[in-house]
Amino acid sequence: ASVVKSASTTTIMHTRSVAFLPGSAHTIKVEGKFASGANFTLESSFTLPKPFFPLTGLGGPFSTAGNWGFRQIWNAGRADALVSAVEIALAASQPGFAGKIHDAAVPSINFGETTSPGSGGFVPGDRPLPAESQGLTENDFVIVGRAKIRIPQRGDWTIGVHSDEGFGLRFIGAPFASVSGNGERDDNFPEYIVFQTNTGDSNTRGVLRNLAAGDYEIEFIAWERVGPAYFEVYAAPGAFQDDAETDQWQLIGATGGLQIIASGPKL
Repeated sequence: ASVVKSASTTTIMHTRSVAFLPGSAHTIKVEGKFASGANFTLESSFTLPKPFFPLTGLGGPFSTAGNWGFRQIWNAGRADALVSAVEIALAASQPGFAGKIHDAAVPSINFGETTSPGSGGFVPGDRPLPAESQGLTENDFVIVGRAKIRIPQRGDWTIGVHSDEGFGLRFIGAPFASVSGNGERDDNFPEYIVFQTNTGDSNTRGVLRNLAAGDYEIEFIAWERVGPAYFEVYAAPGAFQDDAETDQWQLIGATGGLQIIASGPKL
């Protein structure tokens, strides 16, 4: 540790060679001696913040050229918030998982549950969820989408999500500058935007400022508790707070939208 004294304040600085893990809890203890010769001990504890879902990812298939990797999970317990949806998604990647899993490659995320699609959100043309033909339950299921996308030119970009219920989305490699609508940004981990609870329409947009051209990965999670269910993820060049501010929205992966390329095992 380095020790610097300025007037009556002494600052002790210690820099670890390896960073603490997000969410980990620690105790700090400082022992010293006053100028009088008396010993002293200062002790405190702290817990580091953690993101809404792990930096290592949620599992599920990788994207292929032109397609999201898309996982649907059901018969795994009650899915009633982002917290429980993440727990189910992580459990699905563990040995001995007793629920049901169906993986698919899909060109875009614009799905409505056939039995109860609700309003369908912002983008028309909802498709049935791929696992409906595999016995997907109407209630308490989780979806996870992964895609590597190509940003064609530097500039502002806005990512939009409408879903019933809520969702979590991570844009890996760039922070969201702002969020509008019902959702929120994780200020400790600004690559994440979320709507944490059940809702009829998440109606959220996140702005990425001065984003460099190149390839980035997106990870998306959402869930269905009961009633209507739909999910859509789209984008447009520029910075927008509301869907009505531009007519350039396109589903990510759709013709005219951001291109999806094949991804590998590293997030």
